Amino acid sequence: MLKAFFIFILFIASQLLSGFIAVMLGNWENIRNDQPIEWLLGAGISPTSLALSMILASALLFILLWLLRLTSNHPLASILFRRSKKDWRLLGAFILVGVGLTFLLHPFDLDDGGLTDLIRQGKNNVLMMLMICVVGPIIEEVVFRDGIQRQLSAIGLKPWLAILTTSVSFGIVHGNFAQALPAIVLGVLLGWLYYKTGDLRLCVPAHIFNNSLAALSLHIPELEIYMEAWPTLLFYVMGSGVVALGGWLFYRHYSK
Repeated sequence: MLKAFFIFILFIASQLLSGFIAVMLGNWENIRNDQPIEWLLGAGISPTSLALSMILASALLFILLWLLRLTSNHPLASILFRRSKKDWRLLGAFILVGVGLTFLLHPFDLDDGGLTDLIRQGKNNVLMMLMICVVGPIIEEVVFRDGIQRQLSAIGLKPWLAILTTSVSFGIVHGNFAQALPAIVLGVLLGWLYYKTGDLRLCVPAHIFNNSLAALSLHIPELEIYMEAWPTLLFYVMGSGVVALGGWLFYRHYSK
């Protein structure tokens, strides 16, 4: 339990470190000109400085976890494994659940702390998209599935409890209800995938596909305008239907 908690604390620390580095990079001119008040007040953080800081912090965290043997010996080796047709069906079912949750939560207009606006500003920034679509999903799966969930299972915690605990902590670190609620639900599915395979061969692709689809939607503003004209009931009906279909397909293929 202590190792799992320690991994969680290291992840939080890496997020704080990335924020500090982003402020430093975004205000380098003020720092170089010996104007500490200006950069401490945060004159601004560019998408490039934010992405660079998060990529750097993620790399440092990955190395630290590996050196401390808090992950498996080769946590990313399994993502190169060949996937069967059933694996791809499971990934498709996962994406359906993610899309359905987006429909279900859309009418609530939950506050995401300005994260969507920040990402929208950097949607054409290659480093930002790399962080959101690739680096972020990889480090989160290493931390929460191959790190925390694996450590909880190692001390004898029942699989469902290890998965639920990991998923809730996964939701908490997102820091807002708009992301936390789907993160917990999707985290449960990712947890079962990890439990079934014992590695990240399905977790990482599923997470990457989910984030990439969300990032892609930012490049289609017409879609958002079109959806705003939908009645609220349609969001609930479509969301429930897509989540139910994805959940059924996931259970069907997973149980085999």
